Amino acid sequence: MTSERTSRVQAVDEEALRMRISRSVRAPRQFTLAGRFLLTAGTTAIAFAPVISANFFAVVDGAPTLYLVLLPMWVVMIGYGVGQVSQGRVIDDKELDWIAALVICVVAIGCAYMAIPRLLASATLWHIELVPIFAVVFCGCILNFGIRRAFRGWRVLLFTAFCFPGTVVLTAAYFGGTPMVFSLVVAGLNALAVWFAMVRRPVRWRLSCAVAVCTVLGAVALTPLSSTAGLVVPSIVTSSCAAAYAFFRPGVHSSAAYLDLPQRSLISVFVLGLVALLALAVLPAPASRVRESGMATAPTDWLDSLADSNSFTVSEQERFDWGPAILGPGGSVVRYELDVAGDPERVMFLDVFTARSAGVLSSFRGSIWYASNPPARVKERFAELDHGVVVTGSQNGSDQVSTPDEPLWAALAWTWKTQSADESKVFQRVYLMMSKRADDPRNVPRPEMPTFEGTVLGPIDWLARQQGSADWDSDQEKYMDALVGTLDSILSSGSVDD
Repeated sequence: MTSERTSRVQAVDEEALRMRISRSVRAPRQFTLAGRFLLTAGTTAIAFAPVISANFFAVVDGAPTLYLVLLPMWVVMIGYGVGQVSQGRVIDDKELDWIAALVICVVAIGCAYMAIPRLLASATLWHIELVPIFAVVFCGCILNFGIRRAFRGWRVLLFTAFCFPGTVVLTAAYFGGTPMVFSLVVAGLNALAVWFAMVRRPVRWRLSCAVAVCTVLGAVALTPLSSTAGLVVPSIVTSSCAAAYAFFRPGVHSSAAYLDLPQRSLISVFVLGLVALLALAVLPAPASRVRESGMATAPTDWLDSLADSNSFTVSEQERFDWGPAILGPGGSVVRYELDVAGDPERVMFLDVFTARSAGVLSSFRGSIWYASNPPARVKERFAELDHGVVVTGSQNGSDQVSTPDEPLWAALAWTWKTQSADESKVFQRVYLMMSKRADDPRNVPRPEMPTFEGTVLGPIDWLARQQGSADWDSDQEKYMDALVGTLDSILSSGSVDD
């Protein structure tokens, strides 16, 4: 009898405990504004740790994406400024928020999962791996602030689109691609961020113009001394001063609607964590870093050594004047024709892209120089040869050309370091290319300066209409084998060091 009573008491206690836990989990809580920001930022950092670290090391290596460190500051400033504007009564529906957040994020992650392998030809320029980050951040904003507030922040999404690396890099390249040009482009983005943040404020135009002038003057003054300082310091100082003046000076009215944030239960935290884990598990890993310490070292005269090897005849075919604009000062793009001795029908081409930093070349991997629609198929780490040379394979297939005159080609690409004529260290991305058309061995694409149409609009249009395969064309391995054999001969012709 006593044991039965004890069992009933324990059952009641366990049921009461479950009820308390359930109520605690479901109970709405009023999280602080800082807590909501930290929750969104923390889950995003966990979900995209590989992507964030890859972009960080790309900046360390000299990639032209240093300005991205300013993006969180700009986004928070715009979001805060938009949120301060009272837009009437805000109705919160937590169930709608959960559903919308999950649907939007799952669809965005699914699209990225399917699109990234198909767009490897231009993915490194546009840093397509960053796209899902904004989907997860938007999901976090819906869960933390409500779907209506999140969609009222459309200015943040629009501004972020302007800030994507491809847009900034191509814009700067159009105007010359010098460090000063990059600093001025970033100054323009900084002024645009302030303009977006000052929505419905009487000082909007005056403050934006003042910020633009001060940022440009700071960039002009600092960039000759340090390109890094000229790029980021003026924007940090002017944006901070503008935000402090517009939002926190005495007499500025704060919207009560903004401060009355919706209450959220721990279920929202669980949903956001689930989305972060989904992104971490599903999305493809970013392109691996090409470390300088792991690169082979080619002699300064490796092309001359190749020509003197009695195995090849090397002749310069074309030097492209847009090289410095896209690869920075000291950059160059040169095409060489490579004729194999004893086989006059076997013609290949060497396209040599030279830059003063490895990070610049890392932003133009894939087959970005040979933009086509459909985009070429790319296979990272296609092979690892002597001296630690890791090659990437790229090719288009017969199903991707519509006329007999279109180039049908295969290529290998690798990166190594060498010295320029003035004995300064440079990095080279080399493409060894051949035509798959036996009757037209010189019909290969010319390297062209990347454009918005060729690297974004064309591939997206193809992806939306065709849904073509991203699989590697294994039936064409004989061409890749021929390229690998030629590259082995190139590596053995000169004193390439590990």
